[in-house]
Amino acid sequence: MPTNTAIEEHRTQTKSLALSLKPNEVFQWLLKHGYFPESYVLPPCFRVIATPERAEPYFPIKKTSKSSEFKPDRTECVPVHFPKSEFTDRTFGIMHPKIHHDIAFHISQN
Repeated sequence: MPTNTAIEEHRTQTKSLALSLKPNEVFQWLLKHGYFPESYVLPPCFRVIATPERAEPYFPIKKTSKSSEFKPDRTECVPVHFPKSEFTDRTFGIMHPKIHHDIAFHISQN
């Protein structure tokens, strides 16, 4: 009988909790709490104060017979630097909110 690792156990519990929610609840949670990294990764100095009214994707996914194609507008990630120590810092990239919106939408629907 195989034993589950802590990662597999966490994944199973998270999936079970996510399936108990309505798709719109998952979508709203990802929009409001999933845009910036967790507070233990970045200092909690960012928060989402407004989300799009739109409940459908900004960028369509084009399906072909063999694959799907997601081509959002090209944008630059915004680099954010936080001091890690006196001599080094951590750099994070923040993606465009419309792209994050579409990712959250598709995760919540699937």
